[in-house]
Amino acid sequence: GCCMFTSRERYLREDEMKMIRDPLYGDIFVSYNDVRLIDTKVIQRLRGVSQLGALQWIYPGASHSRFEHSIGVLHLATAIAKQLMPDDEYKGIRDLLSAACLFHDSGHAPFSHTFEEYELDLKPHEKWSCEFARKTIEEMNDMKISGVEVRDIIAGRKDYLSDIISGTLDADRLDYL
Repeated sequence: GCCMFTSRERYLREDEMKMIRDPLYGDIFVSYNDVRLIDTKVIQRLRGVSQLGALQWIYPGASHSRFEHSIGVLHLATAIAKQLMPDDEYKGIRDLLSAACLFHDSGHAPFSHTFEEYELDLKPHEKWSCEFARKTIEEMNDMKISGVEVRDIIAGRKDYLSDIISGTLDADRLDYL
């Protein structure tokens, strides 16, 4: 495992929820599948990647990792989806949307937006995120979601689901603000 939960907690029953205490949103509840994805190396790596670039060097009290950001995006996207969809439709897409939220920034390297202005010949972080999501979910061959569908949400190919994460007024921007 990758450190988020103790071994007893790591194996929640599929119908159980886990609470994560967030400094911005309070208690965030995540599902069994969310816990399994959060505990992957790809998502745990985000704990060490700053969401704020070099801002914490100017404001030492400012800190927010891509990991914390991804959990916040999951929380906000869940709230948005619950408002927009009937319960049965929301339940049908919940795990796909959550996975896309968790992986949406997984392709970021440290200072990746800073390096973008230098126009280096690097693959955009979104392409890496898509690949990490698809590969990780497919390797967890007992997941009840499709890595390809999660990739397509992140890539913007799934209409309203993609818009919830990356649209005009989306969960990604709302958490960043």
